[in-house]
Amino acid sequence: MLEIPHEPAGGNGKFHSGAGSRPRKKTRMPSNKEPINIQEAKSVGHEDAVSPAATDQGTRRYERLSEEEKHAVLSEWRSWLQGGFSQPKLEDSLLGLDWSLFHARTFPEHENDITFRTPPEFMMYAFSALDAYVTALLGADSADRGHGIFDYTCSLKQGAAADLHMELKSSPEQRTNGSRRLMLELLNSFPRLLKARGIETEAVYYLEGPGHPMQFAYPGAMVASRSPYLCDRPAGLWPDVTLSFAANDEVVTRARKITAFLGDAEAEDGVIN
Repeated sequence: MLEIPHEPAGGNGKFHSGAGSRPRKKTRMPSNKEPINIQEAKSVGHEDAVSPAATDQGTRRYERLSEEEKHAVLSEWRSWLQGGFSQPKLEDSLLGLDWSLFHARTFPEHENDITFRTPPEFMMYAFSALDAYVTALLGADSADRGHGIFDYTCSLKQGAAADLHMELKSSPEQRTNGSRRLMLELLNSFPRLLKARGIETEAVYYLEGPGHPMQFAYPGAMVASRSPYLCDRPAGLWPDVTLSFAANDEVVTRARKITAFLGDAEAEDGVIN
């Protein structure tokens, strides 16, 4: 059963959603596909090749790590995550868009400076978030999509408490047949679409201002002060990803079908065609 978002509430310029036969014994095969002859292997001095560790479901024997070594491995792994190096799996676009349409912000004058590169983790999340945002916007009944190419941008921002969040907006601003109605439609559909893209978030906000800006907490493990991409980066030069394209009738129809499908609170399983 799909979860229904919370009713939106306003404040400070933000609105949020809120038994059988015994199996036959199998013999493990080595990489050359020849069956292991245990007696022959022992006779030529290859006891290790037939040891329990070598024949037990392909597992391998490792020396036990000391507590200090465990701590070092965990610390290194945590630093890697907080640095923003992880790359979440990127599924196909909901709208069938080619990922080549999505472009990360570049800084030619700082081409060799890692500080101005796009964190891999943020880029993957930005692609997915933009796909969900555009689907929500094009699928809204009150949106007048107009004509021509529109830009949709996902920016990485940092709050006063050093927390990271994602902010999305369209430019130029798409016309609407009622801003408040569109706000309610987006607050209802966007969280569902984010979830469909594998992004879990506690709350989604609709901000005041042009371009139908929306915001939610950064879903990754990256920490600004621990990331080489962000720790020394000027505030006005933070990364963002932009999608530029002109929506045709086929894309709009698909967006509406997807939002309608996810909006059916009684649907438990299904496939979007």
